Amino acid sequence: MKKYFTIIVVSVMLFILLCGCSTKSENTDTVLSTKGENTDIVLYTKGLELIHRMDMMAENENYINLMSASAELKEIINGIGNNNYSEPNAVYKITLPEGATASVFEDGEITEMPEEIKTEIEKRLLTVIPSQVNALNGSTVLAATSIITFGDSFINEDLNNNTIYIYLYEGEYSAMVSFFPGNENIVGASAYFVINDSLNQISSDSEMSEWIKKCLPLTDYETEKVELAK
Repeated sequence: MKKYFTIIVVSVMLFILLCGCSTKSENTDTVLSTKGENTDIVLYTKGLELIHRMDMMAENENYINLMSASAELKEIINGIGNNNYSEPNAVYKITLPEGATASVFEDGEITEMPEEIKTEIEKRLLTVIPSQVNALNGSTVLAATSIITFGDSFINEDLNNNTIYIYLYEGEYSAMVSFFPGNENIVGASAYFVINDSLNQISSDSEMSEWIKKCLPLTDYETEKVELAK
């Protein structure tokens, strides 16, 4: 099973790298400071910001035409753009301790690597998880969602672990935003829309954990619903 997931993840990573050559312009290198703010609020708000930017791309016909001439891809992207993502029904946080993504690989494939390389592999696997979910619906869905991804960076001193925020909305579209802390307190953020019918049926921490077990190659993680005071 691990070998199967390894093949899938590596294939998706290669696909995203190839797609990234034509969609590089939607990512930003802005580094903003969020020192002193509650980390959950920072990540929640940053995630919504990136989702809003992805939605803007999905609604922009000129951008879509520039990125692809495929009518099938345009139809999927237009469907994504027709939704409202301002207020999610629920948001879940998945916290991954150091080394959690190593479970994707066979024993010994990553454990003997230098720490710098292992850190980079974990970061890349974290960002490719949403694409792995989309790949379950076929290469066309994977290609369409890859066109409207968005990334950013900001400074936060309190985030210590790789983290995924999952935003659930009405209908079949959700969003995942991956956060990975790096050097000098710079946190990278990568956002994807996710198309998965079962994901938006989730209504509890336990259901989210069950979904992760079925759909993601992770064995070591913590899941909790994000509840912000209003």
